[in-house]
Amino acid sequence: MQIPKVMRDAGQNWNSELQSGSQTMGVHIAGKGELIVGGDLTIEGRFLGKLQVKGCLTVGKDAIVIGDLIVTNLELQGRINGSVKVANKAVFHNGSFLSGSVSASLGEMMEGSHISGERSFERSIDRDSPVEKPQPVTDFYQESPMPWHQVF
Repeated sequence: MQIPKVMRDAGQNWNSELQSGSQTMGVHIAGKGELIVGGDLTIEGRFLGKLQVKGCLTVGKDAIVIGDLIVTNLELQGRINGSVKVANKAVFHNGSFLSGSVSASLGEMMEGSHISGERSFERSIDRDSPVEKPQPVTDFYQESPMPWHQVF
C-alpha cells in the first residue's frame, strides 16, 4: 500500500480527508491539522489537531496524539491528551495513558492502563484494574511522565 503524500510529509500542517481502507502513520511521522479518515487508522508517530476516524483508531505504544478525536472504535496502547468521543468500543491496553475526557458506549480497561480526567462509559469492563474515581485534570504538563513540550 502506498502511503498518501499527506502522510509522508512529517511535521507539515495538513487538512485532508482520506478514503476508506486502512491507513498508517509510521513512527517517524509527525503531523498537525485536521484529518478525516473513512476507514481504519493506525498512528505510530505523533499527531496534533482534530481527528475523525470512521473505523478503528489504533494508537501505537510509542505514539502520542494531542487534540480532539471522534472515532467509531479506539485501541489505545500509547498516549492521548485531549477529548475523545468513541461511538462504540474503547480499549485501553497495558501502559496506555489518556489525559482529558473520554466517552464511549463500551470501555475496556486493561491492567496497567491509566485515565487522568473524566470518563463516561455506558458499559465498562475492567480487566484486573482497580476502579478509581475520575480526578479533574489540574496541570497535566507538570504531572505527566511524558515530556510533552518536547513532542512538537
